[in-house]
Amino acid sequence: MSRPPAFSTTLSGNILITELVGTIDEVNARKLFNNLKEQILTLNGAPWGNILLAEHWELSAAKIDSILLEIEIWVRQHHRTHLVFIVGEQHAQIKRFTLKQYLGNNLKKDTIMIYNSREEGMRWLNQHGFSLSTQHSNLPVLPLD
Repeated sequence: MSRPPAFSTTLSGNILITELVGTIDEVNARKLFNNLKEQILTLNGAPWGNILLAEHWELSAAKIDSILLEIEIWVRQHHRTHLVFIVGEQHAQIKRFTLKQYLGNNLKKDTIMIYNSREEGMRWLNQHGFSLSTQHSNLPVLPLD
């Protein structure tokens, strides 16, 4: 069953938590980018990790490739050093394939990972020195825009 497109971004500690739901189009991708920028600029250049919750993501519209590239360039210039995608169990193989196609040669096991569960993703980020703020001992439930 298709879900309406939505996203959320929350900075907790030195981890940006991003959640994607439904099929992300050009308008939502641009809004997501603007929200991401606002939050990351508060880190004043400190390194940060990103956990992207894609359990309910239904892939993206073809027209957003240029925005995704723009986001990727910006986050690298603003010190995102580690990225983990959480694809869940439903349609995990399709999501993994799509992400690997998008990431191409950028899928480096030391800085970008794809996991099925949030626990695996958080464990990996923690092992690389990233942690949620003390108010979030677990990943918070985020309001979707």
